[in-house]
Order: sequence, then C-alpha cells, then structure tokens
Amino acid sequence: MTKQKSRKARQPEARTRHDVAQGAKDASNQKARIACLSAALLIFLAIYLLRLDPVVGLFVDDAWYALLAKSLATGQGYQLINSPSPGILPVYPPVFPFLLSLAYRLFSKFPDNIWLLKSVSIAAMAGVGWLSSLHFTRDCKWPRLLSLLAALAIMLIPGLVFLATSSLMSECVFTLLQLSVVVVIEAGTREERRGWRYVLAGAALAAAAFLTRSIGLALIAACVVYLLKESRWKSALLFAAAVALFAGPWMIYARLHAPAPEQRAEQGGMIVQDYAVQFWQRRAGASSSGVIRSRELTDRLWSNAMKIVSNNAAMLFTPTFYRSPKISGEESLEKGDSEKVFSYVLSLLIVVGFAMSLRRKIMLADLVVAFTLLITIAWPWDTFRFLLPIAPFLLYYLIEALRGIHEFARRKLQVKLHHEPWRALMIFAGCLLALYLFDHAAYLRARGDLSPAEYLPWRAIYDENRAALDWISEKADADAVVASENPAMVYLYTGRKSVAIDDPAGNWENWKRLNVRYMARLSVFPAPDPGMDEGRFDMPFRSKGPLKLRVTDLGPKENRKPWNSFRSPGTIRLDDLK
Repeated sequence: MTKQKSRKARQPEARTRHDVAQGAKDASNQKARIACLSAALLIFLAIYLLRLDPVVGLFVDDAWYALLAKSLATGQGYQLINSPSPGILPVYPPVFPFLLSLAYRLFSKFPDNIWLLKSVSIAAMAGVGWLSSLHFTRDCKWPRLLSLLAALAIMLIPGLVFLATSSLMSECVFTLLQLSVVVVIEAGTREERRGWRYVLAGAALAAAAFLTRSIGLALIAACVVYLLKESRWKSALLFAAAVALFAGPWMIYARLHAPAPEQRAEQGGMIVQDYAVQFWQRRAGASSSGVIRSRELTDRLWSNAMKIVSNNAAMLFTPTFYRSPKISGEESLEKGDSEKVFSYVLSLLIVVGFAMSLRRKIMLADLVVAFTLLITIAWPWDTFRFLLPIAPFLLYYLIEALRGIHEFARRKLQVKLHHEPWRALMIFAGCLLALYLFDHAAYLRARGDLSPAEYLPWRAIYDENRAALDWISEKADADAVVASENPAMVYLYTGRKSVAIDDPAGNWENWKRLNVRYMARLSVFPAPDPGMDEGRFDMPFRSKGPLKLRVTDLGPKENRKPWNSFRSPGTIRLDDLK
C-alpha cells in the first residue's frame, strides 16, 4: 500500500515536470517562429523599399491603370479621360484601378504620389507571402520552416519585385486574390458544417480576381470543376451563382456601354478593343499585326508552349544566370531567349512535380495552373507575365519533384539517405532565396555606384521618355491632341488629350477633326524610322538617348496636307502592289 501511494504521488509530479518541459519547448518554438517571421518581414521591406523608384507608365497598361484611378478619384467615373470625347469605357476590368484610386484620393498630386500608388502592389506582395506560407503548411503539409523559406523566395522573385516597384501593373494584386481563393476554397472543403461560408467568400474573391485580370476566368472554372470533383454539387452551384452575382453587374454594364465603332476609331489601341477581336490578332491589341486563321492556332499554341518551356521557366526561377543584375526583373519584357538547356530541365522537374501532386490528390491549385496555362499558350501575347501569378504553385511542383527524386533514390536505388527529405528541401529553398537576395543586392549596388542613366537601363528608358513628355508639357499647344503609342502616359504627365497612334493614313481625316497636332513616339524599344510620310513634317524634339524618341509637329489642321501627299502623280508604292 505504501509503495502504491508513493507511485501515485510521483505520477502527478512527473506529469507536472513533463508539462513544464513541454510548455518551455512550445514557448521556445513560438519565439523562434516570431524571430523568423520578423526577419522575413524585415528582408521583404528592405528589398521592396530600396528598389522603389519613380517609374510609371512604360508598360503602357500601367499608365492606363493610373489614368483610370485618377478618373475614379476625381469623380469623373470609369472612363478614358485622356480622350478628346468623353464617356469612352475601357475594356480593362475595374478592380485594380479602384484600389489605386483609394490611394489617389489620399494624395492626388501626380507624379509625386507614385510611391503611394505602388504601395498597393507592395502590400499585396506581403499578403502573397503570408498566404503562400499558409497554403504550403495547411494544404501541402510542408514543415513550417520550409513553407516560410519558400514563401519568402516567392515574395523576392525579381519579376514580381520589378512589377511592384518599377511599374503599376496588376499582377501582384491578382496573385494575392488568386492565392486567397485557393486557400479559402481548400479550407471550405475541410469544413463540414459551415463550408458554405467559405464558398461565398471564395466566390467574392474569385469575382474580384476576374475583375482585376480577365484571365481570372481560369480561376473561376478551376473552382467549379474542383468542387464538382469533390462531389460538392451544392457548393459548386452556390459558387457559380455567387460569382455571377458579384461579377455579373459589371459584365452587363460593360456590354451595354461598350465603345461604339466611332469611339474605337477615335481612341484606338488595345484599351478599346474587345478581347474576342484581340484573340485573332497576331499580337493582341495591335491591329497592324494582322489576324490569323483558325488553322494557325496550333502554331500559336506550340510557339507559346515552347517559349514557356525553353525560356520562361529559367527566367522565373534562375534569372540571375542569364542577364545582368542591372536589368533585374526586366525578364518580364521577354527581350530574347536565354540558355535553353537549364530551362528544359526546370520545366521537366515542374511537370514531374505536377504529376506527383495529381497522383497524390488533385488540389485546386493543380486545376488553376492547368487552366491558366491553357489560356496563356492560346493568347497572342508574351507568356512570362502570365506565369508570375502562378509562381507559388510552380515552386511547389519544383520542390515536390526534388522530394520525389529523393524518395526514388532512397527506395528504388537503395541510396543511403535520411528518411525525411525536408532538410535537403529547406537547403534548396534557402539557396533559391540566396540567389534572389544576391540579384537584388547586385542591382542596388550597381545603382549606388553609377549615375541613374548608367546604373539602371529601365530608369534610363524612363528618363528618355520623360524628356519627350516634358517637351510636350512645356512647348505643345494646350488645346492640341497628341497621338502616341502610350496615350495614357501622355495625358498623365502633360495634361494633353491623347489618342493611339494606330494607322495615321487611315485616321488622318479623323485626326484633323480631333485637332491631333503632334505625334509622340514613346516606347521602351528604339522608335521606328519615320519614313517618308512622317519624315516630311517638322520634328521639334528628338531624344539624345539610344531609343531615338521624337515628337512630330503635324502643323495646323486648316492647311495640313494628306498623310501621303509626298507622292507625285503616277507614283506607285509597294503598298499599292499588295
């Protein structure tokens, strides 16, 4: 009896010691997690704030986003305020300009408010890091440290950092919304009683993603298919109905107020072209590129697919190996092919990881990637920027492929490896993160060593475009309209009304009616030769940089000659023989 009592007396004491030890261990782990998260946040802020620059508008799309944000913030509604005629609705969806307009209302002086406008994308990338870590931990069952390293690597992908700090593109916000949908819908499938709440929240986020970038249609389709695959028929129906409820009003409004043919002819460019029209063009939004026939679609699909496999995979995960850090992030412009062998290897690993994920369990992210890639290879545009929003999922496949290789080597080849591959995978994620940190550090070091025009080609391109805009602002008539490849940028920096520079010969009479006095050749690439048509007009401004940008004065509309009036009677041009 005495021994039994002493044992019973010692048992609570042992449990107390165990609880104390476990509590101390939990407290230590909590402190370690807080320290890791704090370090990740500091690294994130340091990179993004140090890389922040005043450049906006060179992508053309980001100039339109800033212009539409200004239109909303100043109470003019969602319209092209740069156009000579009011009331022209853009084809671009409204969510991202609306978010920018909130920042625009806080400080409306452009371009001094550029840092505030860019804070929207920077904040979105912070959210992308948090959601990526959550997705890897909860949905993919990764250890916390591996999830944190992979999430930080995603936040520091040079292409995404570049778009957030050197432009006003919508990819960062779209990535955040897409990840939010994946995390919320996956959580809803694990919830039995209140799953409908997650479905409604996911539908609202998916509608917002679709109204940020139209490729969000792939996300919506993936969610419906995934819920059906999970035998959640009611949830799939509820999701589809909720998306229609949230996004439907804008779709109806946009259809009813679509630009009329006269308005499209006046403004020109991608901003007023229907997506169905752009799909059949050789390059979306460029009417001069011509159109393709249905039998040529296979060539487009193959060409874009090979671009992804032979170039984009390497430029997404290992860009430092193929370009100077002075142009860090500019791989999104797709200037040329990089070394193809390593890109093929990375693409193969991603495919292997994708197959392993499907074999284990088809997740929502798998369907999102499949549908997004299908649209990407079918669309007539550069493919790299379409891959950036699915970068978290592609990195997951890459790491899972390495995990599969580890398992194959250990089980099939009898290689003596540690049972759990997580330590090796953490080392790989750490190396990838170190590569990105080196890329950003080299970029910042180059910026500190040289003058702006030398250290950063992107900044030099901006300065050369800005010089042309400054000339227009100071010298051009206040009531004159400017035709340009970048009409939104013209209006933002000069206040002059502007239209697209498409087809001067075909739009010549229309330009006279609109009082188009100047042609401003703005671009990130060298301007084309003026030719005999444009060359006969006065060019009061020519840039001194390598882009050879120019402003052409077409003269007063009252005595302006036709665009091709340099030809003498009987002269035959090559265009006449086509």
